[in-house]
Amino acid sequence: MQATEILMQEHRIIEKALAALEGMAALAVQEHRLNTEHGRQVVSFIRGYADRFHHAKEEDLLFVEMEAAGFSRQGGPLAVMLHEHDVGRALVGRMAGAIEQVAVGDPKAPHVFSDSAMQFATMLRGHIQKEDNILYPMADDVLSQASQDRLVADFAKAEEAQGGKTARDQFVSAAALLASLYAALSPQQAHPRGDGLGCGHLC
Repeated sequence: MQATEILMQEHRIIEKALAALEGMAALAVQEHRLNTEHGRQVVSFIRGYADRFHHAKEEDLLFVEMEAAGFSRQGGPLAVMLHEHDVGRALVGRMAGAIEQVAVGDPKAPHVFSDSAMQFATMLRGHIQKEDNILYPMADDVLSQASQDRLVADFAKAEEAQGGKTARDQFVSAAALLASLYAALSPQQAHPRGDGLGCGHLC
């Protein structure tokens, strides 16, 4: 298996959580409320799985191999992806803060959560599509099989450092449960966006 295939498989899990997040955001606007425990669970998933399990593989491993093959972190596709990772982290921080404000009764907090959640989901869906359709094919074109094999082994080591199969399975189960509760409310499920690319390039 190629390293990029592993990352794409992880994207499919992340998309389940995004559908749940979009459903929560829609409900927060429609009914002016938020289940704070479920909100904390989706934030925990994003930080634990999407960021520490997935983005760390990209930033610390895949992008390093791509740099060695001639790509730059200072401009071009890697710089775009790194910037979007940082934008996502800031939005998740805003969501987490809004959840705690909901818990203490701030009437504006459900809308703050919804706004941040929808910005994050829209951004990350586009980000995933750019990686699946543009960045990863670029990587496959330039990385040798030895590099791909090294990445697969390093991905496994990185996962072990984050709790291994047990932690991964817990995250996957959490995404599935949240999706079962909220995904049907996601506007994305009712009105999917064509090919979902949003941006045809990485600049």
